[in-house]
Amino acid sequence: MAITTYAPVILAIGLLTTDSHIAQQRREAPTKQEDPWDSGPPPNPKEPASWTFTDRQTSGFVEAVNAQSITLHWPERRVLKLRYDPKTGQQLSCTEERFAAVPGKQFALDATLAKGEYLNTGSPDDTYRIRDVKLGDRVLITFDRRNGINTCKTIRITRRPGGDVPPAPGEKPTAFHKHHEQANADQQWEENRLPYPRKYWPSYLGQDGNFYATPYPSDSKVIVAVPPIAPPPREIKPAVVPDVRQR
Repeated sequence: MAITTYAPVILAIGLLTTDSHIAQQRREAPTKQEDPWDSGPPPNPKEPASWTFTDRQTSGFVEAVNAQSITLHWPERRVLKLRYDPKTGQQLSCTEERFAAVPGKQFALDATLAKGEYLNTGSPDDTYRIRDVKLGDRVLITFDRRNGINTCKTIRITRRPGGDVPPAPGEKPTAFHKHHEQANADQQWEENRLPYPRKYWPSYLGQDGNFYATPYPSDSKVIVAVPPIAPPPREIKPAVVPDVRQR
């Protein structure tokens, strides 16, 4: 299979990020109500193996955060799967799925995160500190279960709806590919349909068997939170004035 490139380095990175996006999207759409957090069955006193594991990944929207813990939740949401003409950016199709809200789950912070630092795992994408996180961010975390307690070890901010994902503290300023730039390029396309910057052009497979890179993706998945429905206004009954008569 031949590969047609505008710039070999850019296309190689585009292909890698496309693969990683697919894997990440699978982790970012929990649908199993019995275990939406990919955390395994609840701890069972009779099964010690259920009390401890390492390096699980899950994601969600930040509901609460402090110096000791982070709480993730999933609102009721619409998940839009869209296809585009990668040459023009014109939308070709859209399918929609709806998912119920998932109540918040609290994760204790690892000692390193609790100190305001980050755990260096070798991936700069996962080097966000707890002070970098804001309510409403969509994040991907790595966590362990230690003695039945779920403990967050690393944090990756993947979206900041209506804002900009900040640089990860572990990113190298000289790196060609930066996580926050890729995340913001994805978000700008999802929210505003802005073409991708040249460095992050997505790639697609042409009918001739060659790969091409353009400013537009061939497909994307957008998560749209469904705002809660306000309760109907209560009926206001006129006050009853007691009949006071002079005697």
